[in-house]
Amino acid sequence: MRLVPYLKLYKGRIAVGILMVLLTNGVAVIAPWVLGRAVGALSETPNQQTLLFYGGLIVGLSAVEGVFRYLMRRILIGVSRYLEYDLRNQVFKHLQLLNPRFYQKNPTGDIMSRATNDLSAVRMVLGPGIMYSVNTLFTTVLTVGVLITINLRLALLTLIPLVVVTYTVKYFGKHIHDRFEKIQEQFSTLTSIAQENVAGVRVVKAYNEERAFIRRFEKANEDYLKRSLSLVLVSGFTHRF
Repeated sequence: MRLVPYLKLYKGRIAVGILMVLLTNGVAVIAPWVLGRAVGALSETPNQQTLLFYGGLIVGLSAVEGVFRYLMRRILIGVSRYLEYDLRNQVFKHLQLLNPRFYQKNPTGDIMSRATNDLSAVRMVLGPGIMYSVNTLFTTVLTVGVLITINLRLALLTLIPLVVVTYTVKYFGKHIHDRFEKIQEQFSTLTSIAQENVAGVRVVKAYNEERAFIRRFEKANEDYLKRSLSLVLVSGFTHRF
């Protein structure tokens, strides 16, 4: 809810972007219907004129869909970039006003992680997250609506796999969230190690601790890699759905 004021700043662009999503899905649903009509027409009267007409119509619909899809991504993802810029400026201003005790209690790496990776994750939610959610909603509604008008029984049968997919995505979503949090924690640790040693490079050299630092940094990198691979394995499986 705290992000709503930021979204209101770009409500006009967001509305246009959502309209592009609707138009994209509308054209995408019309194209198969036209293809069906083309097959029927060519089966009855196969001739070059009919073939060229329906072929040109399908190509034209594909081109229009491509334009709408480009505008959809350009507008909504563009808005998410503007929102990310606003949020980063707001976070930076807020950090400048915090009490020095805050920096004593919180590791520098944790602050850097929240100011970089966390805000990038927020941008993904505000941009692609909204775009794909609205796109999925419109696609489902339009597709199911068309299927019902064609064949009610067939429409009901096609909805059965959607129930399975919904529960599967929900199940793996929790695991993805947990793994992503672990990655963020390890990134914070990794950043803290780098920051502490770069800031205290003279002390590291004075006590000849370069090798110890390298081993510690390599260990942190290996842990980060393992956690990232764990996330990729789970998220890669869900992409099949």
